[in-house]
Amino acid sequence: MTHQLPEPWQWEPPNSDFYVLNWGTLDRYVLRALGMPFLFGVSAFLGISLTLGTLFDLLRKVSDKGLPLGTALEILGLQIPSFLSLALPMSVLLSCLMVYNRLARTSEITAFRSLGVSAVRLAMPGIVLGLGVMLLTFALNQFVVPASNLQANQLMNQALHQVKPAFRDKNIFYREFQDELLSRVFYARRFDGDAMHDLTILNFTKGMLTQILVTESAPLEPHDSSMGFTQRDSLCPRCRHFVLSKH
Repeated sequence: MTHQLPEPWQWEPPNSDFYVLNWGTLDRYVLRALGMPFLFGVSAFLGISLTLGTLFDLLRKVSDKGLPLGTALEILGLQIPSFLSLALPMSVLLSCLMVYNRLARTSEITAFRSLGVSAVRLAMPGIVLGLGVMLLTFALNQFVVPASNLQANQLMNQALHQVKPAFRDKNIFYREFQDELLSRVFYARRFDGDAMHDLTILNFTKGMLTQILVTESAPLEPHDSSMGFTQRDSLCPRCRHFVLSKH
């Protein structure tokens, strides 16, 4: 009677596609590698989008329209969620490109494949990161971004309607030049934030004095990009108007 000996045991790599949902050392390794590039991408994309999208506009409103700096910073903070929802997906793409390119360059992907790890298994940490960022972006766009943008717009409109010129002083003297020649001189004894009082305006043509305007009070009309003022006779009916003719 003969006995058949069993065949020698040989190790066979498991079908890794069956264990796709099993979280192990490989997944933690790839996910840790994705972490730093992802955070770098978020900070870089968020900073660039904030600078180009809203920071320059807020600085212009602070310098030209007198928007308070604290209000501008508050508006900037309220607009961060809308730009963050744009920066997150781009950061996922950047981190996946950087990490998997490094794994391929250092032949780590080749080593994993030689151990029976499939491409789907290697890509699973990036897929999980992308799904998580997708849910976070959806929540931001649905619940946070509309409310923060509405509050930022309301705060901006309220601040711009309430803002007044920051300077309040006495004995105000201001000159305007055209083609390097003196064209106008303003002098006001007092300014209360809304109107100039005891105002005298000297107009020059080609450097020669041609007109003098004198009024007890006149409203101030600041322009967007200059410090010029507009004086209308209908706004100051008690103006005394003198015209000097050149000889």
